[in-house]
Amino acid sequence: MYQINTRKRRNSETMMIHPLSPIPSSQSAICIQDNTTSDLTYTSRFLDNQPILPPRKVSDSALLKKPMIPPRTSSMPLNNRLQIKKSDENSWTTFLKLNKKSKNHPIKKIKSVGLKENVRVVENDQTILVLGWTEDRYQIIAGKREALFEKLMEEEENYVDVYLMNHTNFISSTKLLNQLIQVFYTQCALQTRILFIIHRWLLLYFYDFNDKLLLDQLNSFLSQEYIFNDQIYQMQSIIQQHRPCLYIQPKHIIPADRPIFSINSQDLAHYLSLVDHYLFDYISSNELIHYGDKDEHLGVDLMTQRFNKLNRWVINELVGIKSLKLKKVLITKFIEISKICFELNNFHSSMIITMGLSSTCTKLKQAWQSLSHRDTNTFRLLQKLLNVNANMRYYRHKLQSVQKLPCIPFLPV
Repeated sequence: MYQINTRKRRNSETMMIHPLSPIPSSQSAICIQDNTTSDLTYTSRFLDNQPILPPRKVSDSALLKKPMIPPRTSSMPLNNRLQIKKSDENSWTTFLKLNKKSKNHPIKKIKSVGLKENVRVVENDQTILVLGWTEDRYQIIAGKREALFEKLMEEEENYVDVYLMNHTNFISSTKLLNQLIQVFYTQCALQTRILFIIHRWLLLYFYDFNDKLLLDQLNSFLSQEYIFNDQIYQMQSIIQQHRPCLYIQPKHIIPADRPIFSINSQDLAHYLSLVDHYLFDYISSNELIHYGDKDEHLGVDLMTQRFNKLNRWVINELVGIKSLKLKKVLITKFIEISKICFELNNFHSSMIITMGLSSTCTKLKQAWQSLSHRDTNTFRLLQKLLNVNANMRYYRHKLQSVQKLPCIPFLPV
């Protein structure tokens, strides 16, 4: 039961019911809403001999429920956004993320900032770095030797690879290795970074270590470190893989006078691919970049000689046979070898053999006319690789679509 609390308001008797207070059994309360006014007026009437209605139960969660709070809105306007001004001396940190190290450290600032324009980092009125807009972001394209070396400790893997590939233009390999070792022993926080740089150097550009003195210096450094066992073991494994093998050359399994007809086309294509891969791997990136500037191009010269020998071999084999039937069989065999090389992603040998076959189409017209329809269609597909239209678009498309390595591209292109 509930207790009825009464109070006077505007000289009228009003009642308020408290839900937790009991009332006598002889009384009951009926709440009537007055629709004539905006306020709710509760009038009580006592009814005798009337049944007492059970009160409506109110849960505790309903009593504790808080009123809804309207969402907050910011007092700041939405169109007020932070803008970087060209005159701001600290705006260069937006691109380089270089912070001021100490009070005595010279202030670096941008010389000019524009959309997709080169950015210059100036220190003591001297340009130390130049950034260019490439691949939708600013990247370092030039700079002083000291500044470029410092960025090795901060930039991502792509910058490290490019720096190691082009470092011989401004610093020798011996000086670079000495600087890396010096930073390793003077700055403990960068030791892991230094080992990462040396590992990338060995993995991608091992030909720099063909210098015996440089390789001995690196081995001496690696043999003195015992803390970073995993990283050092990986670098020592790479060095071990590039050591020359000392073995006695076995006798030739295939006799030199054995005719080409008796050799399996699959085996011959694999052999050509292995030789081409060995010669192509011998070509260094610096040799391709500086081709024409220097007199020595050992890797490119070996690949060029291989190109000429293979092309002449195909032509001589076809022209040297007198029997028309054997010429047809040999043409079919060379088409099959070229197709297998293409399937092995050896574009170099495949296109050389196709060029040799194309040069004999006029001289061996009768033999070509006697080929089957399947062999003729296969040869036409291989000839598309030599199509020079749109800068050899068909060949470049096939080369870009290669998903399985290794791949040997056509060297002249």
